[in-house]
Amino acid sequence: MIHTRARALRMIRMTAVLAAASVVLAGALAQDRKVPVPVTGPPQPVWPKELAGVIGKHRIPAGAAIKGGVLGPAEEAALRALYGAYIQGFSEKEVIPGLWRVRQDMRLDLAYAGNAPSPAVHNFLRQHLFDELKKLVADEKQHIFTRTNALGMIGDLNQKEASPGPPLSPMTPPTPLAAATPYMLQVFEDAKAPAALKVTALRGLNRHAQLGIANAQDAAAVQAALAKAAQDAKVPADCSPEGHEWIRRRAVEILGYVKNPASATLLVTIAADPQASLAFRCEAARSLGMLTLNTGNAVATAATAEQLGELAATIAETQTDRRVLHELLDCVRIGLGGTNPKTPGGLRAATPAADAKLATALYAHIDPFVKLIDPENRPFKDEQLPEETTEFVRKLREEILPPPKSRTKTIRPFETPKAGESKKPEPPKTEAKTEEPSKKGAKTQEPAKTKDAKAG
Repeated sequence: MIHTRARALRMIRMTAVLAAASVVLAGALAQDRKVPVPVTGPPQPVWPKELAGVIGKHRIPAGAAIKGGVLGPAEEAALRALYGAYIQGFSEKEVIPGLWRVRQDMRLDLAYAGNAPSPAVHNFLRQHLFDELKKLVADEKQHIFTRTNALGMIGDLNQKEASPGPPLSPMTPPTPLAAATPYMLQVFEDAKAPAALKVTALRGLNRHAQLGIANAQDAAAVQAALAKAAQDAKVPADCSPEGHEWIRRRAVEILGYVKNPASATLLVTIAADPQASLAFRCEAARSLGMLTLNTGNAVATAATAEQLGELAATIAETQTDRRVLHELLDCVRIGLGGTNPKTPGGLRAATPAADAKLATALYAHIDPFVKLIDPENRPFKDEQLPEETTEFVRKLREEILPPPKSRTKTIRPFETPKAGESKKPEPPKTEAKTEEPSKKGAKTQEPAKTKDAKAG
């Protein structure tokens, strides 16, 4: 009874609020005042009159066919007319700025059709779009925005849609269109393709790899092509050095999602390369931890663990931004321990027990530090970062990593103490003990000089 009464009171209050709002709106309209509506977000497509008429005429019957899954002659004609207008819009100057919305509407239609009682409409639309959009991608006379949006839509096509369909939240992920994988790889490998198309093809391949490439032959082809791309340091004429490295990083990321252990040696090489950027090296370390490595894999050694430990130390010695530090060290953590904290993976799990001591110690040291500095860990304050990072590096360098044969001293970003604070005692500098005299015989004369100085 109490709950019913409280619910009734809430309904009364809500009704009163809505009534008051309607009175204000009516008053504004009566006085011929415009109610301000903020204009935000990306641009909307502006359809030419002819195409707008086609869309308006066929949207409702096509929508009924999409949700019902019925594909008779009349339904197919409505779908061809509607989607013919959509595809033509990819080439219209006024529509191009709003193509994101056109693609969004088409993806929503496909999601409804894929969850309809019959898959007939979904199968038809999926194949129709694949065939027609490929024509736009191949047409060099089209604007590059037209071609990249067409290729982007191809990358979004699904063999099977996520379920349940809209408006419910999906519980089962989609299955990408299998035929689109080799097609996008072909575009990516085309030496004549503009860099913008290569980037769009990579986006689609990334999505396919994340969701799973079912065809083993296609997965192997993707692995081989992207391993080659990750090693290609030559910058194309239509791409900046930063853009080319982004392409190489995405190639390395996809290698991780493909999970082929054949990529392991390449990823370790990139992660250990001091000439590569930290972002590129860390992407390789992260992908290494995503591979399906069997125990005893050629890279699963203490030497590889030491290289990842050196990478972690370099990150902590050079990065002062909390978010960047966390993100890069998390990549190394994944490389050592895999993506699932509850299930041992990565290099640590693949290394034979006799050689796994270093990998285990590194993971045990890095994992809690990554959790500590996580930006979502509110109790930990940014002011604590310098001291914690310095101690993290000290322990890593002095207690966990084996001493290298020769190492130049690295200045830690947080090493300089604040005014009035005493610096932690450090081991005596090697130079003070090993400094050689400038003249012959000075070594035997040194004690006499010291005595004279004291006597004076």
